[in-house]
Amino acid sequence: MNAPAASERLAAPALPYRQLSLLIATQLAYGTSWSTFLLMPKFLTVELHASAAEIGVVCAVPSLTGALAVPFVGPLIDRVGRRPLIALGSALAVVQALAFVWVDRIGPLLFGLQLLVGLSFVIQFNAASAHAADLAPRARLSQVLGLFGASNIVTNALAPAIGEPLADRAGWDSVFLLAAAMALLGLLLSFTIRSADLSVHANGSGAPEVERQGPLTLYVLIMAAAGTAFAIAFAYYQPFALSLGMHEVHSFFVGYASTVVVTRVLLGWLPDRIGRMRTALLSLGLYAAAVLSMSQLAPGTLAFYGALLGCAHGFLYPSVNALAIEDGNHARRGQVLTYLNGGFQLGYTVGVLVFGWIAERTGYPTIFVLGGAIMLLATAALGRAALARR
Repeated sequence: MNAPAASERLAAPALPYRQLSLLIATQLAYGTSWSTFLLMPKFLTVELHASAAEIGVVCAVPSLTGALAVPFVGPLIDRVGRRPLIALGSALAVVQALAFVWVDRIGPLLFGLQLLVGLSFVIQFNAASAHAADLAPRARLSQVLGLFGASNIVTNALAPAIGEPLADRAGWDSVFLLAAAMALLGLLLSFTIRSADLSVHANGSGAPEVERQGPLTLYVLIMAAAGTAFAIAFAYYQPFALSLGMHEVHSFFVGYASTVVVTRVLLGWLPDRIGRMRTALLSLGLYAAAVLSMSQLAPGTLAFYGALLGCAHGFLYPSVNALAIEDGNHARRGQVLTYLNGGFQLGYTVGVLVFGWIAERTGYPTIFVLGGAIMLLATAALGRAALARR
């Protein structure tokens, strides 16, 4: 049910490389702007002298905004279309990045701009994800979603690797101006995108796909669990590393993005070949191991832990998203993908809010252990669903 038959794999349509390349170029530009703000925990710690709890509250605003916007953005993507919303999200990112040069304390301006960060992302990324799904032949859905995701993930390494030394040499204002310029480039590139031919989603006979209402709630909960664990890893490894005497933190992003790109570009065919459910289960287990092991963070290990998390996330996103589309409603893929990403954002919000408070009282290692336990529960829940499908 999850893996196409051998004859179907051999007859799989070619990818629409030109349209996909334009989408990936747009996402690379926007993603570089957005990923610059992955350094927010360091900016808050070094420049604004924020505590762990304050970092949690500030970093929760974008994800909470994104989660709350899901019921409105999802239907809008299917109703208005992909390109207008990709452009709108990019335009919001330009405004937000430019305004960050005036942030000098934790206050209303910072929280308002963090709200724009979340709104921009939920609009742009979900509209672009839906367009990627529109471009994908059915038999290569996981592969296309993986390639698209890789174009965003690679910026998770590129932007901090550029931004961190730039902040040290020229100040944080230069980092925010660079983010604004990349968002503007993404806005300009969005005008090159054209609507996809949805006939690629027909079955082998050319008839439209039979739509099924599947366990979308379960997939949303799985992504929420992943969002919580992801928040613990991304938001709190930086202050944890700084407390251990480490001074540079971007090597984690490099290790993370490198393995995500490998899994999605070189091994992007794997979920479609061995089964999306099987791949999702394996990646959830690896996710649990990665976050749990980060409780043993030590100097010189950031790249390794980033790579481990990247391998898990690299397979999880395309496999779960493809499962939800296949088990759900193809005509509403914009809403399906938005709800999945909304679940991830909601989980991220819980992660940065709740676990920042826990870290202040019990220490950073505890929250990584709890994050690993959450992912083990998610693995068990999906495993039970897999048995029921059989």
